[in-house]
Amino acid sequence: MGEINYSSQWYTGKQFNYCEQGPARHHHRKRIEYVLKTIRSFDVTNPKILDAGCGDGVMTRYLTSIRGAKITGLDYNELRLKRARKLLPAVRFVKGDLLKMPFKTNSFDVVFLHHVLEHIKEDEKVLREIRRILRSGGYLLLGVPHEGGVIGRLRNNYVQPQIMKSTDHVQFYTPESLAAKIRSIKGFELERIEWIGGVLIPHYKLHMLFVQFKFFEDLFHDFAQKVPAFAGSLYFIVRKKQ
Repeated sequence: MGEINYSSQWYTGKQFNYCEQGPARHHHRKRIEYVLKTIRSFDVTNPKILDAGCGDGVMTRYLTSIRGAKITGLDYNELRLKRARKLLPAVRFVKGDLLKMPFKTNSFDVVFLHHVLEHIKEDEKVLREIRRILRSGGYLLLGVPHEGGVIGRLRNNYVQPQIMKSTDHVQFYTPESLAAKIRSIKGFELERIEWIGGVLIPHYKLHMLFVQFKFFEDLFHDFAQKVPAFAGSLYFIVRKKQ
């Protein structure tokens, strides 16, 4: 993975403040509810779960509410791991690279990769590494922003092209583009694609101005459920073939 840019808020900013107190907090709550409901639906008892790219542990702490789960967090940013360990002293956190994870083959029942893959150039290599550490029949729950869709392209290429100069994202996925990559990984089976939230305004600050209010977050979400082209976050449920 790339070097840590300590001048960037992506690498150093407190994720708790952004996710749970910032303007996207209502969307973040939808993510939490969706992720917990989905993982609990998997036919796995007392699952060993890896939060791959766990950051400050913002999502990790919700995973600990899954009954019988044994949680491991992985990140390559020591600053974020320090925060995660302070937040969740009972959870095992490991420093490591998603391109070559420090785990034995067939180590986990579930791998949770949440809004991380879009930052990695060698995304298919990460997917193959996840396949390696997943047990036969295990699940990958993969979440990414829907930035390759019509609103994302309109914003990044025309309305706010300056975003492309400052973003840490190197992948701009559509459901079709990421599904193709997943299906190219031998041994992976894509079970379904789902989405939450909605982006109807091709301007980042204007969008945030609206979704800080739950009414608009719910309105945008409901619209995107009917018109997926406007989905905000994409989720891919993938299983390692037995």
